[in-house]
Amino acid sequence: MKLKCPACGATGTDVAPYEHERPEGAPPLPESTKRDMDAYAFEVYGNLGGRPVRKCLNCGAGIRVTFLPPRFRKLSDEEWAEFKVRFETWREQDRARVEAQVRNLNQEDQ
Repeated sequence: MKLKCPACGATGTDVAPYEHERPEGAPPLPESTKRDMDAYAFEVYGNLGGRPVRKCLNCGAGIRVTFLPPRFRKLSDEEWAEFKVRFETWREQDRARVEAQVRNLNQEDQ
């Protein structure tokens, strides 16, 4: 998704760069995907009230994507601080859950 930060004016996408090597024989990435990864400027931070929330990597502001103009609205400082705490808590719980599943799989293999 192409975005523009209402706080600092940065533009870019929320398509994160691919961090792993592509498997041998895998088809090449489309040029449009490569361009989007090069313009990575917003981190996906979940949803708030059913609408996507992104973090601007330029200024750190929280941005809520809407249907109606203006398409991108800056979250208030209080709302953004509360949302970040909830998101980080969820992220830690999700990582712990995945690590527990991996440990269980490793124990079953032994």
